[in-house]
Amino acid sequence: MRISSILFVVAFCCSVGFGKVADLDPDEKAFLIAISMGRGLYYNYPHVVNLNASNFDSVAKGKSYSWVIEFYNSWCGHCLRFTPTYKRLANDLKDWNQVLRTGAVDCSNVKNLGICRQYEILVTPTLKYFDPNIDNNYIGVAIPREDDANRDTKTMKTSVHDLRNNITLELLRRSALVEIQPLTGDINSIEPRKPRVKFIVVVVECSPMIGPQLVLDYWNVKKVTVLPFRCFEPYLKLMKIDNLGGNGVYLMEVITIGPNHKRLSDPLTVISGNFRRSEALRTLHTIFTIEGIKVPKPFNMSSIKNISADLAIAFSQINKGRKPYHHTGEVFQVDIEGALDHSLTMEIPIHKNIAGKALTALINYLTVLYKYFPIGKGGKNFLLCVKKSVKVPADSVRGEDFSNSVDNCKKRHNPHYVEINNGWVGCHGTFMMFRGYPCSMWTMFHTLTVQAYQKKGKDPQEVLEAIKGYMKNFFGCTDCAQHFLKMAANMENQVHSLKDSVMYLWAAHNKANKRLHGDATEDPHFPKVQFPTTQICSKCHFKNGIFDKEEVFRFLHHMYTHINNKVTPTDLGFNTTYIGHKKSF
Repeated sequence: MRISSILFVVAFCCSVGFGKVADLDPDEKAFLIAISMGRGLYYNYPHVVNLNASNFDSVAKGKSYSWVIEFYNSWCGHCLRFTPTYKRLANDLKDWNQVLRTGAVDCSNVKNLGICRQYEILVTPTLKYFDPNIDNNYIGVAIPREDDANRDTKTMKTSVHDLRNNITLELLRRSALVEIQPLTGDINSIEPRKPRVKFIVVVVECSPMIGPQLVLDYWNVKKVTVLPFRCFEPYLKLMKIDNLGGNGVYLMEVITIGPNHKRLSDPLTVISGNFRRSEALRTLHTIFTIEGIKVPKPFNMSSIKNISADLAIAFSQINKGRKPYHHTGEVFQVDIEGALDHSLTMEIPIHKNIAGKALTALINYLTVLYKYFPIGKGGKNFLLCVKKSVKVPADSVRGEDFSNSVDNCKKRHNPHYVEINNGWVGCHGTFMMFRGYPCSMWTMFHTLTVQAYQKKGKDPQEVLEAIKGYMKNFFGCTDCAQHFLKMAANMENQVHSLKDSVMYLWAAHNKANKRLHGDATEDPHFPKVQFPTTQICSKCHFKNGIFDKEEVFRFLHHMYTHINNKVTPTDLGFNTTYIGHKKSF
């Protein structure tokens, strides 16, 4: 663990009081400590296996059960918002553990780059289903999920329901998993998987889904077996189940009438007509509790809180009276170089193969970096080296080859930039999940537009097109990229000069800040505001509060051309006091 992480935990506890931290819910406290130390979003959560480069082969490969694995970036706001849903799903499916396990891989950890590249994780969060006995040539099946970032607890339940159904469809494709397949035969001829079964639950559905799920729910219950049937199965009438072709749940007791002979009781109708899995679980739980048999009951989705939102509330309560920290209108070299390094060493190399429009986007991005990224001679030679490593014309570039080229160019040209492991400065967040890389990318993008203006670039849309191409093809957070591309849809009609380019990106960033203000992913110490604020640029605002765009442009031009070389976070990132060029606006 980094020293800065340890210092932060100590500083946080001291600043808010150990008592107040102790007052947090245990889940909140565990989550707080885990994210503070950079351990990922599911550290110590019992139903999600934390997978990484060290344990993936031994834990996940060559097993007799299937896997559902979430691939995420710990800095990704959309991943953070998805965390409670995935925890609910994992808890909901915990009784399926003989057939299915749930895991998670943090793709923002450089050690996991190879895994995420191997399984072609281009956006996060990505959910993938894996059949048993994972091998190197099998990349899994993507599980569809909702992308509404603003869903409430009710719609979160719906999301878990949909995810569970999509996973069940994949399990039904496992021909060897005969237990969950709808039956087509006499129930008496079935060889029981559970020899001491006392009750048989018959689940009839015209489109089998809940039946197979109940089989898995009751997999570990020795005295109860669940048998799924389709509607109109001829043997249903022989079992005295006359449901007129509709759905239903029926219970039959296995009666012993001799040492080697058993018979089934007449069926008891438990549910007639359409039903939900939760209803079946609840009703059967009541029945079997009376019989003294311990069985699963419906998982209470609300028992897992929307932890990210709860923490934001907890932070605001803990820090009542403390003023939020405001942006100082300063750009730090360490932040834009951190963005550069992460994009070149993580986000681009994670692609197994880069071809077509993605390759064009890569070439455009590298060209813009070489032309406009503010860095010394060694850095310029490094960027040129990386740019030349992508051969033109070329049909494709392997992500692994690109990664090797970046490493080789670093060794040859020694760019002397500070890598992100040394910590952010202007983009340092209250916790590791806040700000960081997304903040640094915005900072770098703004810097590129201003530097293009400063150097009198020829194409006013060159930088913005390169940014757009990068966001579409390489940026790891799905939600962020989609919103950015939506904002940039009309760019061609609004940008006619290099100055327009600077102002267009400024307006787009403020739109993003407005959308995300109050979001669970907002750093409580660094609220998303309309920038620049009156505190750092009073001239940028008319008296009616509207921005004076000419003054804003002058402010941005100064801000992104006077870059601070300070490389050490101040007060763990809470204070980025201006050091160096200082000017009143």
